[in-house]
Amino acid sequence: MKISVIMPSYNSIDTLESAVASVLSSQVPELELIIIDDASTDTSRELLSSLAERDCRIRAVYNEKNIGVGAVRNLGLKLATGELVAFCDSDDTVPSDGYANMLLDIGNNDIVIGGYRVLSDAGKCDTHIPRGRQKRELFYAVFSGSSLWHKMFRRSFILENSLSFREDVTLGEDVIFLSELLLCRPSFAVSAHSVYNYRNRREAKRSSLTHQFTLEKFREHIYCRTEMLRILEPAYPECRDYIYQHFVEYLDRFFALIPECERDEAFGEFRKYMSGYDYENHPELFLALTGVPYSVFCTASADTYLRAKEELLPRDRVSAEFAAGRIGLRFALKYIKNWLRFKLFGA
Repeated sequence: MKISVIMPSYNSIDTLESAVASVLSSQVPELELIIIDDASTDTSRELLSSLAERDCRIRAVYNEKNIGVGAVRNLGLKLATGELVAFCDSDDTVPSDGYANMLLDIGNNDIVIGGYRVLSDAGKCDTHIPRGRQKRELFYAVFSGSSLWHKMFRRSFILENSLSFREDVTLGEDVIFLSELLLCRPSFAVSAHSVYNYRNRREAKRSSLTHQFTLEKFREHIYCRTEMLRILEPAYPECRDYIYQHFVEYLDRFFALIPECERDEAFGEFRKYMSGYDYENHPELFLALTGVPYSVFCTASADTYLRAKEELLPRDRVSAEFAAGRIGLRFALKYIKNWLRFKLFGA
């Protein structure tokens, strides 16, 4: 079966060539790589033109105006001719056997979900493979990772269900797409293989914090999760627990990096969003996720909350909570992990 790989590209001169090379090295018989340059301002457009000239499997598209990643992916779906569709970001890579393994594992199903590796700047590699209920239940399988890139979709299923990406959001369009896909109840398979290499470029992100970790972006992240809940909760009641447990750690780390001039307003919106879950009766969960007692979050100022994250000693705090029977070992370990992450990286 032919696989169409859709790759949006915007100012990706430093990573585009390696991303393209990895896809073209895939051990599959039929493949087309649709690369859509979304009006880049660097020289990646020229590089793409050169790459397309050297390999007929590349279909290069050049936007004269930036239309955003959601619209780019929709364009890619319109251009795709393969029976199966995969998505790859222009700053990541694909193992040579990644698509081959998904091709073998999808069978007659509508979607296959694989594992993935997270590669850090320092060379650390964390591998994530679906396990437990992620292998058995559709909701947990699809959201074993909330991105598109470790999944492969049957194109006919997307077309028959009129699925597309939201073009009115600048981030989280993949999460909303997956949420709407879940409502269509696709048949699914899970691959035990790692099928994608996600590059977690911490230093690159931190070099432009003021451009990325803003109040506006924070609001968009909250909106994305609110939309996910609106779409899914009637059909998947368990999604509320998942959203408020799985995504809170990320929102908390994001909030810590918002510029001081926007912090108070962001903290107010963070509190409002968090009121959607019953942390009042589950304070041990909030403590495990953020490293700070829920009572502090509800009453402190933004700066006091952040200072609490720096000053609370995990040994003392966890020992007291554990001894009192208010948290179990799993929550205690999660607390220590989050505290260390904040102390080491500030997020």
